[in-house]
Amino acid sequence: ISDNSSPIPRSRIFVNYDFFNATPLTSGEVDVSRVTPGFELAFFDDNLSIEVRAPFASTLDSDMDFFGRTSTSEIELGNVTAFLKALMWESDTFSWSAGVGMTIPTADDVRVEAGGRTILEIENSAYHVLPFLGFLWTPSERCFAQGFLQYDIDASGNPVHLSSFNN
Repeated sequence: ISDNSSPIPRSRIFVNYDFFNATPLTSGEVDVSRVTPGFELAFFDDNLSIEVRAPFASTLDSDMDFFGRTSTSEIELGNVTAFLKALMWESDTFSWSAGVGMTIPTADDVRVEAGGRTILEIENSAYHVLPFLGFLWTPSERCFAQGFLQYDIDASGNPVHLSSFNN
């Protein structure tokens, strides 16, 4: 850290990959692969940055059939998230940062259909505000500790619409 190369914030591009084996999303099991490309751009002498993440997943289709005829290998866009980060304080061995993120509802709505009729719909319209604090402590070249505390505030909610089979 003493060479002014603080890891919070920084300019970078990245791709995260997650694999979830045999998730119980249906009566059978579905493998889910999630890829999250993103970037972070630091400015003001690397004291501030903006980060954007755009997740995609190979997973269950957002439009599901109640009777089980649902595709399990769809490519779905998730909710895009953007963060504003600030380096609040830095010394030779310690840095702490704070910031706020916003999740934007870019993923599909979820629909469950039966016999060509929608019986359940969850509208993806929630915006999430994500304030956070983070720290990095490096007392030596071979030892470090880091921590991150974030709160997720659902600012708007997702409306849910349910209808019966009989109507």
